[in-house]
Amino acid sequence: MTNIIKGAGLGQQLRQKSARGREHIMKVRLDLELPGSGYRLCDSFTWDIGNPENCPMDFAKVLLSEEEEALNNPQNVAVVAQEIESQIVAYCS
Repeated sequence: MTNIIKGAGLGQQLRQKSARGREHIMKVRLDLELPGSGYRLCDSFTWDIGNPENCPMDFAKVLLSEEEEALNNPQNVAVVAQEIESQIVAYCS
């Protein structure tokens, strides 16, 4: 299990990526089994890693608020946010 990267660590990686001159837009693909729900979340979207206002946790809250009420809970939000963050870190590596 990867740890959720908070604030400065992720921001520093994004600044380093920007300095290398790569694109700031990436594709995120979610294909997750949501714990204890029997649901699988499949979605894809673009993510602007150059925008400091983008927050995986906030995005996950909004994404799950649009789904069935049973899916919108802190555990599922954390799972989705962690997956987004791990893809950002992999992209920046």
